[in-house]
Amino acid sequence: RPDGNSLVVKGLTNGETYTFKITAVLRDVGRTSSSVSCTPKKEEKPRTTPGPVQNLYGIPGDKRVTLFFYPPEDSGSCPITGYEVEARDLTGEVKKLTPRALGLRGGFSTRVRVPIEDLTNCRLYSFTVKATNCRGTGASSTTFSIPRSSFSECWRSSDDCTDEKPPGEHTCQQQLEWGKCSEEWMRTENYCELTCGRCSVEEPTVEPKCEDQPVPNSGYSCEQHKSWGRCDQQWFKDGGYCQDTCGTCRSSAQAPAGTSSSQLPTARSP
Repeated sequence: RPDGNSLVVKGLTNGETYTFKITAVLRDVGRTSSSVSCTPKKEEKPRTTPGPVQNLYGIPGDKRVTLFFYPPEDSGSCPITGYEVEARDLTGEVKKLTPRALGLRGGFSTRVRVPIEDLTNCRLYSFTVKATNCRGTGASSTTFSIPRSSFSECWRSSDDCTDEKPPGEHTCQQQLEWGKCSEEWMRTENYCELTCGRCSVEEPTVEPKCEDQPVPNSGYSCEQHKSWGRCDQQWFKDGGYCQDTCGTCRSSAQAPAGTSSSQLPTARSP
């Protein structure tokens, strides 16, 4: 209907070109007309940076931690092109990895497995992951893990744990801030065990949220896959698909050692 100097025409088909002709009738002048052609199209969502990655958790190993996560639920209306990872220990030392350094190649629609190597055993690390797209770097997600060859390697009994500072005037907190906790003389003499985190406390973890991850490009719901018996099939379990519907949610300690997305089926039909 007319709205000031504008007119809204509804019921058109996206992708088809229409020609609109407007004729004005002027007193003492007659008729005058003008035409214009245009093609209606679906309004596109503005492109933004991506949201945070989903279900981020880490599995520790000898001088390494392997991260697992899913791409962001909101890609920012632009394809995910890679990820940035930052590993930071309690001393403030930062290890940054770019998408190129991670060696990621395509396949950003399923679970991502990223091994982080050359870490120091028995140090608590925080791992921050950000997705990137055509608009830049998105929101961050963080998890924690401690690389180790075995659990007993890093922990002393709580009964034996003390916070004795080294000889001199400097406190354990200062030693921590200066990055001295990992030095051999500090570990050998058991200085500042509490402050340096060498006591048998529970490792901080962020458990992956249990939710339904659909099978990429299948077009079928998790309920349908369950009714077809997919929940018990190995490729379905390895992909971490439909865990909530199938009742197969796992903690980070039970998560698999990692399966490349290129090894998983991208679509199945009944």
